[in-house]
Amino acid sequence: MEDEQITQELKALIQAGVFMDPLLMNTYFEARALPTWDRVQADTDGMYRKYAQVHYFLTDLGDIPFSPRLLRRCLVETVMSTAVYIANETSGAVIPTDDHLVTAEDRVEDWIEIRGIGSLYKLYFVIAGYDFLQPMFFHRHVYEADFLNGARHYPYTPDALDDYLMAALARGSVRIKSHRCGRVIQPTKVGINRFHLIRQSLEESGYLAKRIAMSYVYQFDTIEDWDALCNIVWPNAVVLRQSFLDWSSIESDQNVLEVGCGTGALTFDCGLADRVLPGGHVTAIDVSSGMLDQARRKYTSYGSVNHVELTQASVEHLPYDDNTFDACIGSAVLHFTDAKRSVAEMTRVVRKDGIVSVLQALAMNTFGPFFTEWFQPVLELARKNRRTGAGDYLPTEADVRSWFTQAGLTDIKVQIVDASWVFDSPEVVVQHIVRGVSFFQAEMVYLPWDDQRTLISELIDRGRDVCRHYPLSERIIQLPTVFIRGRKP
Repeated sequence: MEDEQITQELKALIQAGVFMDPLLMNTYFEARALPTWDRVQADTDGMYRKYAQVHYFLTDLGDIPFSPRLLRRCLVETVMSTAVYIANETSGAVIPTDDHLVTAEDRVEDWIEIRGIGSLYKLYFVIAGYDFLQPMFFHRHVYEADFLNGARHYPYTPDALDDYLMAALARGSVRIKSHRCGRVIQPTKVGINRFHLIRQSLEESGYLAKRIAMSYVYQFDTIEDWDALCNIVWPNAVVLRQSFLDWSSIESDQNVLEVGCGTGALTFDCGLADRVLPGGHVTAIDVSSGMLDQARRKYTSYGSVNHVELTQASVEHLPYDDNTFDACIGSAVLHFTDAKRSVAEMTRVVRKDGIVSVLQALAMNTFGPFFTEWFQPVLELARKNRRTGAGDYLPTEADVRSWFTQAGLTDIKVQIVDASWVFDSPEVVVQHIVRGVSFFQAEMVYLPWDDQRTLISELIDRGRDVCRHYPLSERIIQLPTVFIRGRKP
């Protein structure tokens, strides 16, 4: 496939609501959603028999080798990752329901009916080929023994790697050479050029952005003891949230929607549930089932009261009618979402004269010498990939104001405060930054999976050195944070 054709086909795939991510499936969902996975395998067997009349589409593949096993993997992983994508988009869930699976299968079949199964296979070949070539491009070669046991290509399974290797050899993307320590697999000039073109297509089509977003979903969903992490990294978070709650004009007897409730820090720890008493109600939502599990434990400790309801849902797709709530409130949530859409949804569900209020960390220009020294490998990775600022995913005050204005809110009030971001325990800090807030997700995606884990270990080691060389007073960042509220006219 020509690079422009790949880009356009990937854009069309995304537009059709079909998501294809072998990494997503093999790292997380194959084990966690085993019954669902078994059903998808059975359903896609029928799809394979229906569409895989080989002689009908082999001529469409050009020089791409055909493997029945790869086509079966393509169908299973495309249906499953599409179902996960639909589940997250519509309800915030990460494990799809039967309805999500049916919708995913319909979307994949619609794509095949319109564009052919050969088109789907080629796109899968491109995406898997990118993952296959990435470690070799990064390291210039991989020992054959390491390749065969999957050491450099986790989470791809060894049996799948055999197929990819044969295909890559057939296309001239890699070659096998004898080396003093054993045979190595290395990319050819053709393979290196092909890798650059594929990566360009994945970027320009928006595919990598989708992969980054979904990788955050499944990483964040599995974090345990989120409160313990935050208490170390953000020691004044409780006081900050309580101040925000006081400032937000939430009153007794109101019907309040809290978006991005996480573990229930604002709901229970900071007193939102108490504030609406005696006659009010709090509906607290979050997309993460893992976070909600932690919130439910607090709910039980709180007394399982009738005036608080915990629900899994996405702020981008609120499952509530227009004009339902007296107020909608959220803390540290917009930067994880399509913020413009989220504020519009928050506005939609509040009544006339209702309040929309958000606490949101803001972008800053510099993080200080200790931060540069600690995270230099990731900052260098950003420079190599032509990104001007690693981790620059936080909005500006102007961004947040514009989201509120564009949502139609009036009487907008703003207060800027500082949140103390403490860099003290390297293991906790790195886990919080990499998995918790995905501060460097756009940089990490350019590393092979195994090298991401190596980099995390290196960042922890560098953090220990930084903590020895810099006093704690120099390892605290005052992160600008905005309290903002508006009224629905």
